[in-house]
Amino acid sequence: MLAGAAIPDISVDCILDDATGKFNVERIGAASTLAQMWGLSPVSYPCRSGHSFAQMVSQAYAKVLKTDEPHYDHIYAALESTEREVFWLPYQRVVLPHRFPDRRKGVTVVTAVGDVDIAIV
Repeated sequence: MLAGAAIPDISVDCILDDATGKFNVERIGAASTLAQMWGLSPVSYPCRSGHSFAQMVSQAYAKVLKTDEPHYDHIYAALESTEREVFWLPYQRVVLPHRFPDRRKGVTVVTAVGDVDIAIV
């Protein structure tokens, strides 16, 4: 494995769509947080672009592509469960720049559910 690369089984790859400027989920690792909570479907709530959650989390993706540097942060998000119920999920993530074999640009994301270390105001 390359230095700075994530283990594929626990990570999620997102590719930038140059036409729309949005990021689309390309691959979901079978042991990733996303897979554990929503399964491997690329159309589950966290994978769909266009809603406020996707817009908020993808801001860091654009920063990572611009700087070519990893990004770490904490997120406390209201998400929709597979039963369409809204719930709060605190998690931490690392976003890594990723160049795909076909030269498309994107990111690889690794998350861990856990307490957010900042106070919610």
